[in-house]
Amino acid sequence: MIRCAPKRLFSWDYRLEAESHRALLEFRWSKEDGAITIDGVRSVIAEDGGLGGRWTMESGGVEVATARWATKKWPRFQVQSSIGPLSIVALSRSGRRVEFVRHNKVLATVAPAHLLSRRARIDVVDPVLEFPLASFLFWLVVVSWRRGVVDL
Repeated sequence: MIRCAPKRLFSWDYRLEAESHRALLEFRWSKEDGAITIDGVRSVIAEDGGLGGRWTMESGGVEVATARWATKKWPRFQVQSSIGPLSIVALSRSGRRVEFVRHNKVLATVAPAHLLSRRARIDVVDPVLEFPLASFLFWLVVVSWRRGVVDL
């Protein structure tokens, strides 16, 4: 299990904690890019394509994963990574509960701690999903949550 908590009360930056890993997700205020620092190693998240949505995670100048909106409406991202193609699929209309899916197999689920909370947890059910990739996938989930708030 990976615990996900906002860095501060009104912040969209998140701290992720697992048994042997830590990450900090940092968003730029005006754009959907920033950085993820995983166990002290910083990766850059670059946004390309504006509202069309395309993101790249780079670590040490090497592209680790890319993602794009698969549809105009939530609930789906398509992700390319070292373990192949993945999808992020919403389990509810609100998009707050999601699954990380690879070849129609659930790798992990994300669920908020309770109805009004931005705290969440990632339950990894397949160890092929490693912590750095789970962190990037959660980054994308937070992007969708932020868009939901901004669009109100």
